[in-house]
Amino acid sequence: MEQFAFTSISKEIINAMYHENDGITWLGGPEGLFSYDSNIKKNYKSSYNVLIRKVTIGNDSIIFYGTFCNASSVVSNGFTIAV
Repeated sequence: MEQFAFTSISKEIINAMYHENDGITWLGGPEGLFSYDSNIKKNYKSSYNVLIRKVTIGNDSIIFYGTFCNASSVVSNGFTIAV
């Protein structure tokens, strides 16, 4: 079974939930079957890379709209302000 950190469980309704005695919880819905293992220790102080694509305030105020790489793999800010 593949393990993914910070994976969203579902944006839909969870139809079924089952908790096993060994600490694994199963969640089922229209998007599939997901498991959560409470026995896996998490190190919340470890560093990790993140890619932020969009930051908004409210429903429509975009304050950051991504960083992109060009053909030479040079990172640039793709956000432009219309004047």
